Amino acid sequence: MKVAVLGSGFMGKTHAEALKQIKNVELVGIYTTSHNPQSVTSFDSPIYTSFDKLMMEQKPDIVSVCLPTHLHKQYVLKAAELGVHIICEKPIALNLEDAREMISVCEEKKVKLFIGHVLRFFPEYHQLKTDVDTGKVGNIGVMHTRRANDHPGIHHKWYNDYKKSGGVILDLMIHDLDFMRYLNGEVKSVFAMNKRADNLDYALVTLLFENDAIANLEGLWGRPGSLEYSCEVYGDKGVLHLRNGKDPVKVSLHDKDIKTINPLYNDPYYLQLSHFITCLKDNEEPIVTTSDAYEAAKLSLAALKSINSSKPVLIKDVT
Repeated sequence: MKVAVLGSGFMGKTHAEALKQIKNVELVGIYTTSHNPQSVTSFDSPIYTSFDKLMMEQKPDIVSVCLPTHLHKQYVLKAAELGVHIICEKPIALNLEDAREMISVCEEKKVKLFIGHVLRFFPEYHQLKTDVDTGKVGNIGVMHTRRANDHPGIHHKWYNDYKKSGGVILDLMIHDLDFMRYLNGEVKSVFAMNKRADNLDYALVTLLFENDAIANLEGLWGRPGSLEYSCEVYGDKGVLHLRNGKDPVKVSLHDKDIKTINPLYNDPYYLQLSHFITCLKDNEEPIVTTSDAYEAAKLSLAALKSINSSKPVLIKDVT
């Protein structure tokens, strides 16, 4: 299976590194819009500054789109027109009209479109999902998530243009918005607040689910240092705690002592890309469907709509 990576930033390098580890996958080229193409020479793959030349010379089976969000639609449609399957980083698009067009064209051209909502592949989040599905803490009532990172706009100016990045909600919090829906089903309404300043973008989002559970999500661009994240799931039997990376999932039950579950850790990007490629080979439905990616974008856009109106937004009214 021949794969080309579109993009040479952090995510492009992350995908390239993971692809190099997958059996029977050949990384045939990296397309870069960077002024410093030498930044990806360590992958021992041809570097291209022309998308058309890459596609013509290497004829990949799959492209992995790791370009800035505002370029997703352009390159997904280009690849689809060539009959090439696509893995695309989240979010699928900056608006639902573009997302619908991307999905429709890929279906029309009979190419697969996989969207990289990688949180579902993190071993600790997979363990959390398993614990919820097996009823470890009973019926879910409340969930809390927090995700905080340095402001990416300090080093990559396009993030500061919210028409290109979507800000902290569409770029960062969409991880947790997708996972909350994956964990607990469809959302009825969204209420959100946002604070922006120089090198700071903070959002607080509340989800009301169809089953009346509530989730409160915090996202922050503006925390110097490494990424920090956590997730808590409260049920009628107890609570699940997840915090930062390879730490175990903690289970606290009302009638038992706390215990921990330490999931076997593997690189989530390797797991995600391996899964997508296997689904393509075997013509199977992926863990993350285009419908899932569309709904995650809808939740993000509902949050932005709520911020603008200072009112809760019904998901059925987001189009």
